[in-house]
Amino acid sequence: MKSSDQQFFNDLDLNQSIIFSIIVSNKQFSSDHIACWVPGHFTRSYEVYSNNICWVSNTYYVAAAETLPLDETKKKTRVVKYYQWTPFILLFQAVLFYMPRMLWRSLSAKSGINIVNLVDAALNYQTADRFEDRNKIMTYLTRSIDQYVYMRKRKRKRFDFIRRFLAFMLCVPGRRMGSYLLILFFVTKLLFIVNSIGQLFLLNIFLGHNFASYGVELIKKILNGEELTESIYFPRVTICEFAVRNIQNVHVHTVQCVLPINLFNEKAFLFIWFWLAFLTVCNTYDLLAWFVRSFGRVRYAYIKKRLELMQSDTHLRRMPAKEFIHRYLQHDGVLILRLLAYNSSDLVVTELIQQLWQFYKRVGSGGVGGAGSTTGSGVSSAVIQSSSRGGPAGGRQVSTRLFDSNVGRDDI
Repeated sequence: MKSSDQQFFNDLDLNQSIIFSIIVSNKQFSSDHIACWVPGHFTRSYEVYSNNICWVSNTYYVAAAETLPLDETKKKTRVVKYYQWTPFILLFQAVLFYMPRMLWRSLSAKSGINIVNLVDAALNYQTADRFEDRNKIMTYLTRSIDQYVYMRKRKRKRFDFIRRFLAFMLCVPGRRMGSYLLILFFVTKLLFIVNSIGQLFLLNIFLGHNFASYGVELIKKILNGEELTESIYFPRVTICEFAVRNIQNVHVHTVQCVLPINLFNEKAFLFIWFWLAFLTVCNTYDLLAWFVRSFGRVRYAYIKKRLELMQSDTHLRRMPAKEFIHRYLQHDGVLILRLLAYNSSDLVVTELIQQLWQFYKRVGSGGVGGAGSTTGSGVSSAVIQSSSRGGPAGGRQVSTRLFDSNVGRDDI
């Protein structure tokens, strides 16, 4: 599954939580959120009071075949105590879905490279019509990645505690092996899985009655041809007990109430249950797929295959690609290239890899990075702008400093 697809699922889950919250809130704060059947001698003011007191206090569910009163132990297990808080539960879910993304953006920005700007530049490269614009954008991409892999060596001590902690958690070397972004990437992917599974158990706490197995029970009923009766998770008819204090005594009233809001709650949380289960499967698959892509032969073959497209480059045989991948790009460099390919085009990344290879050859295998030219010569500065969208990411400009062909990295 592509990263863009995964981003779509995460965005959709965030958006649907907000949409459901708005719909339920609109229904909940209307005048017909609850309607109780009161005795005939109740006046209109008594009826309004009964509706309000039953809304703010917790009602409980009693099946039509059961008799009243229920014993206190059974009554406590039937209490419906979530419907007042449904909009806040949905908004809280939306916040939880956003947290892994916020973690990735905040910590990846501190790595020294702006991946969002690189993706925007790669997208602009695809749509640029003029050769000069494409040349400047490719120079920016090449210099940015080269500068990152070089400066990474000079700033090993930065975020040392975070690196050691994440490396310990995932048993993967940290920045010394160029894997800060990779570790952070996998932690974020893992948080998406924990998030989707954890939200099922959070809903189990909020809704009760073992809601975590709600979807499984529903599927079993459908497969067995059973009638889908009123759900105990979202009862539409409940019992409410409230006391009215008079001067000398207290009168306890028991009334039957209708909760129209649960008609919406049932559909919303049914969708959320199946969506969380679907996200758990997709996120798990995505994590495993990225793990395979990021290590071992697959990682090496991804770069080597694109280097071999330069059929006339005999230097590739003299300088093994393994050194270029392991000593120069390392884990973070390959991850950045993968992310660019999955969010823009593999053709752009193939050309970018070739430019990085040419950059690496000018230094040789004895060191990591160095000086030399990229795709442009005599370019002093440029502002990368979108040729079709008015700027990267819908109007945003990426200002970059590009360099003369004879300027070394240490002069930057």
